[in-house]
Amino acid sequence: MSSFMLTSNTELENKILKVIVRIFNQREELLNNLNKLEIIFNKEDIEVYFNLQGWFNELRILSERSEIWLANFVNNNEKSAEIDKVQQLLKNIYDTFVVSSNEDDEDYGPAKRIHSSR
Repeated sequence: MSSFMLTSNTELENKILKVIVRIFNQREELLNNLNKLEIIFNKEDIEVYFNLQGWFNELRILSERSEIWLANFVNNNEKSAEIDKVQQLLKNIYDTFVVSSNEDDEDYGPAKRIHSSR
């Protein structure tokens, strides 16, 4: 540390200070991210999480290719399998949050717990 204080190289001083500030900020970021962390212990919650993760991944892939199949739908008025798949995925997601939470009102089922924690 004493060599840092005695140096006359301002560029080196600035870089060292940036590293020190970054280390401090990383600790703060870690603490903030740990506060946001939700741990799932319940088997039903884990199943809901993995289902949602898969559905959102499929939806992401389909939306990336949507320009192709939507253009085909608009130009030829042909309903493709991708549109049916998107509708089914959206229905699954909706059912997970709405229908499951209505069925499990007494014990706050997995979908309701996930939905209410956000």
